Amino acid sequence: MTVQPDVLQTTSRRWSTSRIGVLLLAACWLLLASSLPASLHGTGIVIVLAILALDLALGVMTDWLAFLTTSRLDERQAALRDRAYRVAFRLVAVGVLLMLVLTIIGAIAAGDNLQNVNAVPDAISARHLLAFLELLLVAPTAVIAWLEAGESGSEPHRLEAWWPLVLVPLLAATWFVVVQVLPAQVVTTRGMNGMFEASGASCDHFAAEKSVAGGLGGTARLKVEVCWDGQHAWAFGDPSLHTPMDIVPSPVPAGELVSPLSMPSLRDLTSCAPRDPDSDFVNVSEWCTQQIGADGTMRLTVHGRFSPLPGNVASRDVQIQLVVSRDGKVLADG
Repeated sequence: MTVQPDVLQTTSRRWSTSRIGVLLLAACWLLLASSLPASLHGTGIVIVLAILALDLALGVMTDWLAFLTTSRLDERQAALRDRAYRVAFRLVAVGVLLMLVLTIIGAIAAGDNLQNVNAVPDAISARHLLAFLELLLVAPTAVIAWLEAGESGSEPHRLEAWWPLVLVPLLAATWFVVVQVLPAQVVTTRGMNGMFEASGASCDHFAAEKSVAGGLGGTARLKVEVCWDGQHAWAFGDPSLHTPMDIVPSPVPAGELVSPLSMPSLRDLTSCAPRDPDSDFVNVSEWCTQQIGADGTMRLTVHGRFSPLPGNVASRDVQIQLVVSRDGKVLADG
């Protein structure tokens, strides 16, 4: 039996195309699943779209074998799919363990950045959730594409077989609309710290976050130690908030101070900055302003800007407000 050269070339192309596709998919998945870099700086959606395109391409190359009903499979296909699912089960286990190891390495690399201390706790980032779902749903198809590489006998796919790829720009457009119009969700907590004390004043800890689409559209956050003495309320622990030091009770008489009081920087207590994962899918910028009224009420406002495109194109502004009276009553939060 003589094998025609064009058949050998087709087989070689199928081998290289499918396996290179699997390797590219693995590389994109590692970027999404890893905690290094700590932030994707707005490129997360590009990685997700690349993963979707590769998923769909591998699905077409394998004729969606992983998702067909058993009645539509011949004996060879059924055996191949059973083997793929057994291998994929092990891959999922290895992938989950790898995600845990990468998370630990990322936490060690972050060191003492104090971003998570006394902040609103996050169960899982959007980046890692998408990586986990990708692992569950596409591992069998990736295994089939790898195992089928080099086999001959399948006809080249017609152009209409690739129509699922239109889902890529459709998803991009849907994501862009969602991050613009979906209402932002607010989560607030109080009293998480409970360890800070100030001379002549009472203090409590407040934390809040406002996110769009579970973090896919960006997250603005705040954590602050607020103190009050019956005359004024103020934020403690961040010099950039410009708290007037003449309203902060001094532990010693002013005449006995060696140097004037200054506001310390305590990032574990007070911070007005996004966490690294908040900028995975959009660019997030954030700043805070504090106003202390004549009645002693403190108004702290977080200004956040979510930019899905470079250059702040189509950016979206959000705010978080915390209003505390001079006797410690919360008048507004969120």
